[in-house]
Amino acid sequence: MANRTSEIWDRLLGLYGSGLIRKFGKAPPPEWDNLLAQLSDEQLRHGLAELVKSGRALPPSLPEFLALCRSAREWSAPIPTSVQIEGQRFDNWDIAANQHLFAEILRVANKRQHYTPEATMILVEWKNAWARDCRDHDEGDGVPLEKQKLWWQDCMDRAREMGAVAIK
Repeated sequence: MANRTSEIWDRLLGLYGSGLIRKFGKAPPPEWDNLLAQLSDEQLRHGLAELVKSGRALPPSLPEFLALCRSAREWSAPIPTSVQIEGQRFDNWDIAANQHLFAEILRVANKRQHYTPEATMILVEWKNAWARDCRDHDEGDGVPLEKQKLWWQDCMDRAREMGAVAIK
């Protein structure tokens, strides 16, 4: 992993130069090596791309960089075309919808909040609506990620309007 971390560090040096050295030193701290080992190549590419897009003038902390990298998982992870569980078939849109809902629940849990069973049922309804919308608009070449994200946000907004709000 040291080579992989060194590659990431070299790219961060290219972006932030002496600012990175002042903040962390010339070599990556051991914590970086240990935690970057848990990320996929796709997640690392995504994190670096997000840094470039952000226009940040200062280098990120390790938690900030990890958050950028991990945001790739939800929208870029390869998903199977379908699975069958107890006689019920789920296609790639069902699976993606479940992944997104799980990510939403984790975001809420990280804030030490949760959804009531009633709120969860509303979320599931809108998760299923998102899957149907994507399935209906997929003409064999998928649905552009930006549309998927906008539709997901719209579904989650509608779920909140119907009472799916997190509580402490």
